Amino acid sequence: MLKNYFKIAIAVLLRRKFFTFISLFGISFTLTILMTSTALVENILSASYPDYKRDQMLFVTRMTKKNSKEGWINSSSLSLYFIKRYVSTP
Repeated sequence: MLKNYFKIAIAVLLRRKFFTFISLFGISFTLTILMTSTALVENILSASYPDYKRDQMLFVTRMTKKNSKEGWINSSSLSLYFIKRYVSTP
C-alpha cells in the first residue's frame, strides 16, 4: 500500500516538474530559515551552554608510567580499560 503511494507521488512530481521544484525549494528554504532563527534565539536567550566553566575543568589526556628500578618511561594516551578500572567509581 505504501509502495503505491510512492508510485503515485513520483508520477505527479514528474508530471509537474516546475511546480515540484518551487514547492521543494520553498519548503527547504523555509525550514532552513526557521532552524537558523530558532538556533540564534536559543543561543541569545539561554546561557545554559554545557561547559560554560571550561577554564575551571581539568582534562587528563596522557598517562606516563615510570619504572625507577629498570629506568624506563612509557607515555601513552588513556585507554578505556584504565578509565573504567581505576578512575570511574563503581
